[in-house]
Amino acid sequence: MNKVNAIFFKNKLKPIFGFICIVFIPILLLLISALILSKVFVNTVNYTTTILSTWVSMGLCMVILPYLFFKKIYGVSLAEFGISKITKKESIFCLISIVSLYGFLIIKTNFACTLLIIATLQNLGVVLAEEFFTKGVMFFQTKKICSNSVFRVVLCALVFAFVLHNAASPYINLLYRFPLALITGYAYLKTDKLYIPVMLHFINNMLSTGILK
Repeated sequence: MNKVNAIFFKNKLKPIFGFICIVFIPILLLLISALILSKVFVNTVNYTTTILSTWVSMGLCMVILPYLFFKKIYGVSLAEFGISKITKKESIFCLISIVSLYGFLIIKTNFACTLLIIATLQNLGVVLAEEFFTKGVMFFQTKKICSNSVFRVVLCALVFAFVLHNAASPYINLLYRFPLALITGYAYLKTDKLYIPVMLHFINNMLSTGILK
């Protein structure tokens, strides 16, 4: 019985505990870094400092530190987190998406270029960090828990919708963010790369950005 329990702990409980740590420790660090940066920029709160804070805090806590941790423990490469050579089809999809998105936004905002640049920089930092974290990092860890692809997509989508965005309304998370995470999760599962999930997430965020409405 002890041997069975030891095997179960090694194969299941340990990866589950690791997943929980991987989810909540970066989020805790993100909150701490955001608090520190808010104190640093307390007298200079503007679009520039907001964008800088986003890139620094989210980039450090959700991208750099998790990657360095996994690289140290497992010797992973960026390719295992979805960053590898982009294919021709992926390039075409991203190019068409960008042209269509900005064509629409330029017309919608009546050529408000400054607002478009601000929204782009802010959303790009958020999207890159969240997709790297919820797809690259978490998908890598969920492989150690379960090989079922549907389970992995749903689990990571739940974390994205209800943990990363816990301050938002549960109904909005259920009806809006959870389906988005399922779609981007499926795209990541099919391509094993971050490009299309990032593009889909970026389009969604740009279209819902308040300053562009």
